[in-house]
Amino acid sequence: MVWFGLREKVGAVRYARLDALGHPIATTLRKLPDAGAEHADVMAEGDRVVIVWRVFEAGKTFLKTWQSEDGGANFKLSVLAESTGANDHPRLVQRKGDMAVVWRTLEKVNVYEITR
Repeated sequence: MVWFGLREKVGAVRYARLDALGHPIATTLRKLPDAGAEHADVMAEGDRVVIVWRVFEAGKTFLKTWQSEDGGANFKLSVLAESTGANDHPRLVQRKGDMAVVWRTLEKVNVYEITR
C-alpha cells in the first residue's frame, strides 16, 4: 500500500505491506526516497513490488519508479521519464505478469514497460 500522510509531524508518501486485517506491517513501513513524491501507485506480484510516482523538480515533472524483487526488503530507484508540460497521475497496469506504467502528458499517452 502507498499513501500520503503525517507521521511524527512529517508529511510524506509512505509504503508498507499489509497484514491479513489490512493493517500496515511496521517492519515494512518506509518513506519513499523522494520528499516531493506525489500521486504514487503500487503493484505487487509474488516477491516483486513496483511503486511509481511523479515529482516536480527544477521546472520539470519526473516519473520515477522504486522496484523490489525481494518482497520489499530492498528497492532500486530509477527515473523513467520527464515532462515539461502538463501531465496526469501515473498508473500501473499488469497483463500476464508484465507490468507497465501509463502516464499521460500534454503531448500523448505514454506506456513504459517496467523491466526487472
